[in-house]
Amino acid sequence: MAAIQNKDEKQIVHLLHSKQAVGKQMHQTLLTFKHNYTGVLLELLQRLS
Repeated sequence: MAAIQNKDEKQIVHLLHSKQAVGKQMHQTLLTFKHNYTGVLLELLQRLS
């Protein structure tokens, strides 16, 4: 969450590609973000502006 709040694009991308164990629902969410993370990053940054 801190990466999003700080608008740290590199950290967000790093987290999306990390191999940490997560729950089934979070895993599916991350797969969705990985598929089109560029658009997701832009949208998140716009919402936080």
